[in-house]
Amino acid sequence: MTILSVRTALESALNAVLPIVDTAWENTDYTPSVGVPYQKVHLMTSTSNPTIGGVFHRVSGIFQIDLMYPPYQGVRSAETQAEKIKTLFHRSESFEYGGVIVNITNTPSIRSMGIEDGRYRVMVEIKFLADIF
Repeated sequence: MTILSVRTALESALNAVLPIVDTAWENTDYTPSVGVPYQKVHLMTSTSNPTIGGVFHRVSGIFQIDLMYPPYQGVRSAETQAEKIKTLFHRSESFEYGGVIVNITNTPSIRSMGIEDGRYRVMVEIKFLADIF
């Protein structure tokens, strides 16, 4: 259940970013509305064992949010939303769910990815780790 706890902690935190943007959660059916921004969420994890023996292990990875905005309307709206996410998930922030504490290890990266699937895409990349005891 540790990956589920990590996912829930990060996704719950993302829900606190205002204004709320429609979200295409991983492996869910989602049809974007024409002219309405939305965000795609991806969790990429890796597990390591920093010690020998016992149950202690570390889950680290990237929580990626792709902001998908209507094209050819400038960058301000998408980048403003990206900055709000970056502020919430600042380096050294932590989020907890189910006894698992997820720590943000780096300042989030924001990258303009150009036009994709008929939308202007801005990617926010959040690096994290959680020590599981």
